[in-house]
Amino acid sequence: MLENNVLQVSYDLADTLLQRGLVVGSVEGTLLDAVASASRPVVGLELYRSVEVEHGSAVSILSTSSLEKEPNGEFRHGVVLEAALKQLAAGVRVDHDFARNGVNPIIRKIVEAVTAKEALRSDATELRPTIAPYFYSDVWTSASWTALVERFAEQPLVKINVKAPIELSEEIRPVELLLEGASKFGFAEDIKSLIANKGEEWVYSVFAGAFRNERFELGRIGLEIREDSDGWLFGNSRMAVDAVIVIHLMARSLLTKTPTGGYQKSDWDSVLSSVIGASGQRLYRAMQQRAEDRRRKVLVFTYGYTDGEYSGNGVHGAVVVNGDLYNDYLEKGGSPEALMGASYQSQLRNLDELLAANDALLANYQKHETLCCCCCFGMRCLRPAIILVGGFCPNRSR
Repeated sequence: MLENNVLQVSYDLADTLLQRGLVVGSVEGTLLDAVASASRPVVGLELYRSVEVEHGSAVSILSTSSLEKEPNGEFRHGVVLEAALKQLAAGVRVDHDFARNGVNPIIRKIVEAVTAKEALRSDATELRPTIAPYFYSDVWTSASWTALVERFAEQPLVKINVKAPIELSEEIRPVELLLEGASKFGFAEDIKSLIANKGEEWVYSVFAGAFRNERFELGRIGLEIREDSDGWLFGNSRMAVDAVIVIHLMARSLLTKTPTGGYQKSDWDSVLSSVIGASGQRLYRAMQQRAEDRRRKVLVFTYGYTDGEYSGNGVHGAVVVNGDLYNDYLEKGGSPEALMGASYQSQLRNLDELLAANDALLANYQKHETLCCCCCFGMRCLRPAIILVGGFCPNRSR
């Protein structure tokens, strides 16, 4: 029950705290905090004024009314609290109505406006190439890996011919098979980083393409191949080297497993040995190619690369650049915009040549940006016309 002496003590305590610059509030997460939060008015809400009561008058009404007695001698404390709860409930209803009919529609309009703006930006983005640095896997920093690859320096080209799809037992997945092969040579952590970067689905696609004869998977992950009736050879794409690493290590793990898929032991060993030899020889070429790229300062590997892993959403494909040299190029004044300018015209690849032509390449980029802006503006004007024509003239053929 609210009594005058209790209220007076509360006022004195509040004044003392106020003079000291202290504020007393409810403990977060308690029932009192929940009640206090629910009873706070919405600032600036006109509708709330009908139920809003100033602090002083509210306390006065509650204290005075609570001390009054009914004819039967009972205090009116319960009746007064019921009336106060109705008043607070009215405020909550107003808050809820304002959130549902005021705030939500505004937020929806903002989201729609931002979505439309992003759609216009994506139109322009599709007219530009993606700059995609290719970084070699950390496994190449391992001395044991380098020693393993160097064993294939004299390995001749070997065609891979997996005669029948190789199936794994239910106890092992492609990722586990890969890590098992890496653990034998002491660079499992580097392979874990590769898996984290590429994803387990990518690892499965590599396995399906190389060991289950699903050629579509090899093409989807960007692993170029040359194929004939006797088997297939790895292509020369630098971006496919990570997949070759995975194939090599998986083949080494499979070689220690019990043959599956109807293979005899001799055929099993022959097939997997061909995979190990072909992938090892390709990895040695990749190591030599990387050193040569550094020596010749080859910054751009390819223009217009269309594999989904690198090209993103750009219809012009990607400009794949050498991760070993890209930071050096940027530090010396190069930029992604200059590389875009090169993709539109000169398609230079050497780092020094790109830096020497930097101003001209930026000019090419600016010209293309102007065309992009004009094209996007034209599409913004054309889309409403297309909608109107489709709505009012559905049978129009021209």
